[in-house]
Amino acid sequence: MEVLESGSSGKVYHATEPSHMCAAIKKVPLADVHDDQIVELKNEVNILQRLDNSPFVVKYLEGLCIIDKNEVLWIAMEAGLEDMHTRLQCSDVWTPYTNEAAMLPTQAIGAIDLLLGAKGVIHLDLKPENFVFFGKEESETLKVIDFGFSNVLDADGSVSKECCFGTAEHMSPEHIVPAMDSKRNYKLTSKADIWSLGTILYLMMYARTPFEHHARGQPDRHAEMAIVMQAIAEGSKVRYSSRKDVYLNNVIKRCLVVDPSKRPTAAMLLKEATDPSARPQYGPQIIKDDCSKPITYENLEQLDKSMKRVALMSNHYEEVSFKKLAKASESCSNQILKNGMGHLPQLELIQ
Repeated sequence: MEVLESGSSGKVYHATEPSHMCAAIKKVPLADVHDDQIVELKNEVNILQRLDNSPFVVKYLEGLCIIDKNEVLWIAMEAGLEDMHTRLQCSDVWTPYTNEAAMLPTQAIGAIDLLLGAKGVIHLDLKPENFVFFGKEESETLKVIDFGFSNVLDADGSVSKECCFGTAEHMSPEHIVPAMDSKRNYKLTSKADIWSLGTILYLMMYARTPFEHHARGQPDRHAEMAIVMQAIAEGSKVRYSSRKDVYLNNVIKRCLVVDPSKRPTAAMLLKEATDPSARPQYGPQIIKDDCSKPITYENLEQLDKSMKRVALMSNHYEEVSFKKLAKASESCSNQILKNGMGHLPQLELIQ
């Protein structure tokens, strides 16, 4: 069997059932894993059984979870095509105006709405690697996988946690802060998954997570994550560009509110995604360049360097040249050419 993935708890193989259905089979030697990992595996099986036949959740193959005589756990699930992280890395589908990019946020929101609403399950490790494309390429469905950290919500809509698990870049402040303070027995609500949704949508739009710019220049991954966690815990400002889709920018902004009670519900976001008339009214704000005096340039090279600097300040990391500026904004370039070396145009950013 082909090995699809190899991790600390075991390996995942690609196999084909007698019915010709492709399956992903997780093999876990129980003697080689810690007790807490066994708890996660059992929890994952229980959650998958609860979510059986849900359209946006990986399908657990009934009767194919066994422990053999060698104390090896085998779990069989339907096999997917590729995960969102892989697709983001190798393609350019994240332009907001492509059909695929328009559908993916809606499918992701729909999956989370089903988990939190109809099924009462909080995932707690939502990230691009845990969204997988299933089906045929011409009719793909985005589904959620990996329910090891998941919980069924209590009657009051929360879950009690004793320790912090998850992926730092996508964890909510209310999840990170107790962990940093070494607190035990804290509660999380469905709004923790809404925060994670915001980080995923941000990654779709900007090809990076919302807080990773705080960690640039750190010596190693551990130091980077410490800085990112600190930035999230402190509610550091997230940067948005008006060059991106206005609707998705505002969805992300509402998801990444530090106060969980002020984040939208998944049901609310799904209604807005499928019915544009339900979306709140919003518009971009004009943010003026913070220079108090007019800026003049002696030649195009100086202007080119300055535009690159401003692009970095505005978190727009693609290469910016005078030619690209002229192509993107004909009126702006005409004004610059007409007046010789004119003033730097205002930056439009959504705050």
